[in-house]
Amino acid sequence: MTKLAWALALASLMGASGWCQDLAPKAGQTIETVVVELGPEGFYPQEIQRKSREKFYLFLRVTHGQGLTASRLENAAGAVVKQTESARSIRRWTQLVEVTPGKYSLRAPGVTDRVLSITIP
Repeated sequence: MTKLAWALALASLMGASGWCQDLAPKAGQTIETVVVELGPEGFYPQEIQRKSREKFYLFLRVTHGQGLTASRLENAAGAVVKQTESARSIRRWTQLVEVTPGKYSLRAPGVTDRVLSITIP
């Protein structure tokens, strides 16, 4: 895991709850981190296309509004794959994403009606 990924994971653990479990990689394991911002225009980037099926960390930084209190990862059929709710607003959120190949949508209800599209081959 790179120094940046460790820093992002540590920052998230210090200031956020939510999907922050299983963040430490096993010895000798490297896990890529994808950084996404959630601003007034929605997610940036709006789409993530992975080139491999390997798990990755999704680090979401909320740059406007009250912060994130709920998030929902849905598959192409609209079924909820992962969901989180927090009693307080968070501005930094990290999740280890390990899903089967397919198309997914990350939603942030109460923050934006736009979605982050994630494609896994």
